[in-house]
Amino acid sequence: MVDEKIVEILRQENGYIAVSKPANGEISFPSASPIYPLDPELSGIALFGENKTITAALRNAFGSDQMAFRFMLIAKTVAFLADEIACDLPLAPHRQENRMVVSRRTGKKTFTKFKKIEASKSHTLWSAETTLLRRHQIRLHAHEVGIPIFGENIYAQIAVPSLADFKKNVKQNRKGPPQIFYNSICIHLAKLHFSLEGSGVTIEAPWPEKLRAMQKIMAKWN
Repeated sequence: MVDEKIVEILRQENGYIAVSKPANGEISFPSASPIYPLDPELSGIALFGENKTITAALRNAFGSDQMAFRFMLIAKTVAFLADEIACDLPLAPHRQENRMVVSRRTGKKTFTKFKKIEASKSHTLWSAETTLLRRHQIRLHAHEVGIPIFGENIYAQIAVPSLADFKKNVKQNRKGPPQIFYNSICIHLAKLHFSLEGSGVTIEAPWPEKLRAMQKIMAKWN
């Protein structure tokens, strides 16, 4: 559990609070209720309602596909992939394992639109947009359409690169493994849009420092 006192507050007004959740953690507030589930391993915008009326309104918007989510992700470059890819495979929980599966019989509908933002020989920056957010949706849909996200370790094994992978003359620390850029899957919820009491609300969360540094270094050495 992430300490609520050390998270970055992105916005707090009109009965809701939006914070920037770090990867590999969950956030809770004693006096606020979560609006949608954000996978613990992901970083990005976590939204909470601070009273019953606003919480109900926001949860209704989420459940009615009235929230727009925009994720950013870093993946290995695959040359043959199109610049835009859509995936609408329905998802259901695995009966025994802690993961999701594609199931046209029991799965819930969802939709993800992937768009290539920029690419180099080693990595590609993608956006992923949806209004039907399910558990593990972005990472499983990405896997199904052939986008190998760095740090994926459930639906594939795609290691996060180390600095030595890009700098030819880096001396490795013989006492330990190579230093990797980031210690989680490289998916970040960067933008959220919804309407509340007749007004549109857009919230953005900056990249985590280490993930942003990873992208800059990878771009520099390609």
